[in-house]
Amino acid sequence: MKESMKLLNLLFLVLAAATVSAAEEPLAFKGVAIGATEEEVVQKYPKLSCRGEPDRRRCFQSPSEKEYKQLLSACIGRGESPATCSQQVNEALGMETVAGVPIKYMLFRFHDNKLGGIDLVTPMAQFNKVAVGFLDRYGKPAKDESWAFTPKGGGAIQNREFEWSFPTGIIRVTRWSAQLNDSSVMYLSREGARAFAGQSSEDRKKAASDL
Repeated sequence: MKESMKLLNLLFLVLAAATVSAAEEPLAFKGVAIGATEEEVVQKYPKLSCRGEPDRRRCFQSPSEKEYKQLLSACIGRGESPATCSQQVNEALGMETVAGVPIKYMLFRFHDNKLGGIDLVTPMAQFNKVAVGFLDRYGKPAKDESWAFTPKGGGAIQNREFEWSFPTGIIRVTRWSAQLNDSSVMYLSREGARAFAGQSSEDRKKAASDL
């Protein structure tokens, strides 16, 4: 019994050390760190489309669903496995993955030419796989919240959101995103959060004055 307790305590210490180590890492996705310049992000993802004023630029990538399905079907028709074909098509279209799940849409948000936010949209059906990937990497989240909501014309749905806090910002993983078939992953710097909140407030004021 004592030996089992010693082993269990050792495992907790190892997990705690790994979690602290991960928390001290720079806040980044696939080597793209929060605070990077637009040039650095585009160098990593050359297929991004960018637009907007210098102080509020947005770069995004959204592969064609039709083209994806055509390439996937053609690959499977050649006798390859669905898993192999999925990987090949992702690479051909320049699609990124997170926790092994293909990303449907990537958005990089800048303020003053600094990357302040990364928004990733993934299939809701694979939310658990994405969430487990982040839990394994970063350990227990600072927040783990669940709540029910009722979409228009539907029944009550249980949402869930994990949030990890770091000195430079947060990572947030949410089961139900803006679209019911989508989940979301967000990397957000604290400075970016303030800048984007201010931009949203400005946009609302402009909309209210244009009536």
